[in-house]
Amino acid sequence: MQRIVHLLKLPFRMNEPKKRVGTNDFYRYPDFYHTGKRKVIEVYDSKFSYWGKENRDEEWEAMKKKEYEKLGYECLCIDARTTGIRDIAIMLIEFS
Repeated sequence: MQRIVHLLKLPFRMNEPKKRVGTNDFYRYPDFYHTGKRKVIEVYDSKFSYWGKENRDEEWEAMKKKEYEKLGYECLCIDARTTGIRDIAIMLIEFS
């Protein structure tokens, strides 16, 4: 992902060191954030079991988008397992 963002010169930065978005009461640490707009990206693997919980799916994506929406951010969720590099590039260009 980071390589695609860099090659396409898109206005997203990988979130390291961790940038927190939100308030002291409710916040999130997105995987990537837009440098000029209130947009974030969450990258996940739909086949991986996170911390012993169920796999992430469309329901998880909808929940994440709502969480970021509450914070005033637009969120793009990308399943790195099932989304091809070309499709990821197109999604990032359209989202930026």
